[in-house]
Amino acid sequence: MASQLSTLPVEIVEIIASALDDNDSTDSCSLRLVCRELERKTLHHFGRTRLTAVRTDLSWTSLQKLRELSEHEHFGPRVETLLVQRASESNERGLEFWWNRHPQGDVIAGQPGAQLLRDLLLHKLTNCRSFQIHKFGYSESELESHCRMSSLMPTDAVGTLVAIIAETGLPTKSFHLDYRKEGFGWLDARRLNMEPLQRPAFRTTWAHLQELSLHLSPASDTFNWVLELIVRATGLRKLSLSCDHFPGSIGFLERVSSAVVMPGLQQLRLSVANVAATTLSRLLLRFRDSLRAVSFRKVRVQGQSDGIWISIFREMRRELPLLESFSVDHVRDFKNLKRSGDRIVFPALADNQVFAGSQGRRAQLTWREWRGEQRVFGVSHDGPGMDQFLELLARSAEYVFGPLR
Repeated sequence: MASQLSTLPVEIVEIIASALDDNDSTDSCSLRLVCRELERKTLHHFGRTRLTAVRTDLSWTSLQKLRELSEHEHFGPRVETLLVQRASESNERGLEFWWNRHPQGDVIAGQPGAQLLRDLLLHKLTNCRSFQIHKFGYSESELESHCRMSSLMPTDAVGTLVAIIAETGLPTKSFHLDYRKEGFGWLDARRLNMEPLQRPAFRTTWAHLQELSLHLSPASDTFNWVLELIVRATGLRKLSLSCDHFPGSIGFLERVSSAVVMPGLQQLRLSVANVAATTLSRLLLRFRDSLRAVSFRKVRVQGQSDGIWISIFREMRRELPLLESFSVDHVRDFKNLKRSGDRIVFPALADNQVFAGSQGRRAQLTWREWRGEQRVFGVSHDGPGMDQFLELLARSAEYVFGPLR
């Protein structure tokens, strides 16, 4: 059987490998181990499907493996995204290096670990221009109690990567920061430095950033640093913000809505956030000439009038002529932070009939149980008929209050 497979054209072998990937994530890897000819014929498929995103915990061992990968003539050029996260067996990052710090707590730039990463990105992984930094478990103050002081905290990884971009002007396509894991979403202000964000090289390259995703809890001592990341990304096409349901998110998003200038922004995603109605309206109107896709998930809007979301749906219908995709899920109104707010459901959409202008397309519905029955809490639509869809949302929205089950 192996000899027969190995004689097939590369295109057929790649189809087989793709089918094996659909069935089991390890089967195509097993196919590569059968013989050298199958390994050769699945080389392109393996690099394209397995190595576009690679992980590192910034330890010496991890970066050496990354260096070896970067020197592979077929696999190195395939790497497009670098994921910085802890090793599975440890909460620490940057092991096997000694990371010296300034008195205020941030890592001193240009140390061996940072230099090795810098050289890999600048000279070896020349197609790796997207970065994701994830924090898992534990707040950073808790990590300090049982991690070696020479290792890196999650915020150190953020600061180190930003410093490399600021020093080299490294072209950056997308930047994703996810600090929401297990409820500890704060950056550590002691480990951040505003100076790299103010360098001309950083501002030049950041102005060409296409995608920015920030999922964290805004704290007053990191407001300015995070805001700088956002407002300097003037060329963004996609912006995703998740701020957790902390009172501080209202003030933070108000500052964002007043400061951002992104004339080409096409996709806006806002999730797990408290926001004032006036702020949300200002944010949408800033992008009225470019916005094509909007998503709201677990967003609580604060305002003084009733039916805030109904007004938002109708304002979007009037003011966003290019909108092609919209989703809303588990959103609420509230007038003060002492109550969780009134949830919106869409009972009139439960039968999911085709609506006018949709060219036969049906909306996608998200159901949840509420007081013993299934209700429509989320709705999304892509394609034609957006005017009619938004008006349908406004007419069908009803407010309920009480806990989900």
